[in-house]
Amino acid sequence: RPRAQLQIQGPNGRYTDYALVDTGADFLQIPAASAQTIGIGLHTHNHRHINVYVANGTSGQMLLLLDVDVRIQGKLITTPLLLNPGGGKSLLGRTALLTALEVGFNATEWLWLPY
Repeated sequence: RPRAQLQIQGPNGRYTDYALVDTGADFLQIPAASAQTIGIGLHTHNHRHINVYVANGTSGQMLLLLDVDVRIQGKLITTPLLLNPGGGKSLLGRTALLTALEVGFNATEWLWLPY
C-alpha cells in the first residue's frame, strides 16, 4: 500500500505518521484527537464543518481546517486538513497529493466546497 510520511507542527508538539495515499479522498485527514494533542483546531485555523461521505456508504460532519502547513515526504505545503472525530488512519487525499507534486496548477482553489 502506498504511504507517505507527513508531519504537522502545532504549538504543543508535532504529529508524525505515514499516511495511506488515497486518491479517492479529497483531503488530507488525521484523527481529531491527534490534532488536539498538538494544539491545532478551531482556535488556530480558519475552518468549516463539511459533510463527508466515506467508502462504506456512511456520512457525517467533520471539521475542515483551511490552510494548514504540512510536510509530506519532507516537502512543506499548505493544504486543507480534515479532522476525523472517529480516529482512524491518516489519509493523504488528492488535494494535498497534487499540491505536494507541483503539477503546475493551483490544486486547492479548484475544489468546490459547499457553504
